[in-house]
Amino acid sequence: MKFYSELLDKMFDSEAACIEAECDAKKKENDKIKFEQEKAAAKKALEAEVENLTKKTIEYFNKYEKNWAPFAKSILTQDLGQKERRVERKIVNEADFTKLLESFLK
Repeated sequence: MKFYSELLDKMFDSEAACIEAECDAKKKENDKIKFEQEKAAAKKALEAEVENLTKKTIEYFNKYEKNWAPFAKSILTQDLGQKERRVERKIVNEADFTKLLESFLK
């Protein structure tokens, strides 16, 4: 006799195999959820530490390295999480666009 698992949408040769597979699937799902929760907590803690360190570094430069303070602040406060850098170029008129396309075709 075959046993069907609605949870897994799969057939098994025995009831024990079906139950074991469902338990394994549930455990994997729980482990994944736990991992994602731990990851989110670790990321939040890391971001807090980075923010704190950035603040202390800027305070140091403002107090002891005043000549470098604006440069340090601009470097430390820029968004480093940017995935890609987009470069946009506005085309003034259609003639410029046509010239650009023609240059590629030659």
